[in-house]
Amino acid sequence: MAKHTGIAGGCGHEHTIHVDGPYAERERKIEWFEREGLCGDCYKAQRAEQDAREREAERNRPVAKSEVVAVMRERNLDAAAVLEMVGMTQAEATDSQQEFLDRAGVALGLR
Repeated sequence: MAKHTGIAGGCGHEHTIHVDGPYAERERKIEWFEREGLCGDCYKAQRAEQDAREREAERNRPVAKSEVVAVMRERNLDAAAVLEMVGMTQAEATDSQQEFLDRAGVALGLR
């Protein structure tokens, strides 16, 4: 295994990488790293940002009816109990089903 120290093209920081394989493969990896690679710290920061965006997207996605129904069955809750938990009447829940599902998702710990 060979070591190569160079400038990461994606962030501009100096970083040492380990490359192995045939000569041509090592050269290809080094060229890619110097063109597009990230140093370890920048890669970790990029992953942390991506993970945070994915968690935020998950929190902001609408709650599916099947999720609420599954938790209701698991906890032996009827519709009246969930309506009481979210502070809505049957008519309000019918008129605004997605709002009811979102509120129920929070009340049941899905969000």
